[in-house]
Amino acid sequence: MPEKDVVSEALVVNQDVTPKEAYDRVREAMEQVGLAPDQA
Repeated sequence: MPEKDVVSEALVVNQDVTPKEAYDRVREAMEQVGLAPDQA
């Protein structure tokens, strides 16, 4: 399981978001802390 899936799983399970929405939120969070989204 890729790391981004581990991070986004909590969003999908607990906040009733689609996997696409969860991925977008993980990507946004990574950018906010200075990480490139492709590092996921």
